[in-house]
Amino acid sequence: MPQGQYWIQGNSSVKTLGDTKNYYTGRVFNEYGQRNNFRAAAYQRLDVGVQFHKAKNGHERIWEISLYNATNHQNPFFYYFDATNTSTVAGAKKTVNTLKQVTLFPALPSVSYNFKF
Repeated sequence: MPQGQYWIQGNSSVKTLGDTKNYYTGRVFNEYGQRNNFRAAAYQRLDVGVQFHKAKNGHERIWEISLYNATNHQNPFFYYFDATNTSTVAGAKKTVNTLKQVTLFPALPSVSYNFKF
């Protein structure tokens, strides 16, 4: 994750990138620290399942009922930055970045049936 960001104002070094404007160009550069400097939230999950077997006339029936992530823990799938303009002056830009987390798969039940002959 970046530790900071800065904007580059149009100057001779940025003009080599194809910019001819003389104001803040919208080019944001991220400042990264050392490698592995960010730790994601802990990932935990509890899966529970039960099977019911019944054999009759040489055939076997199996019902399985299970629950994925039974504790409904909101595990992180990935993180992203959400940029919000907090300026109260019209035309001015004051951006605040907020780190957001995306989670997948809350408590998810499943049922299966197998028939062996």
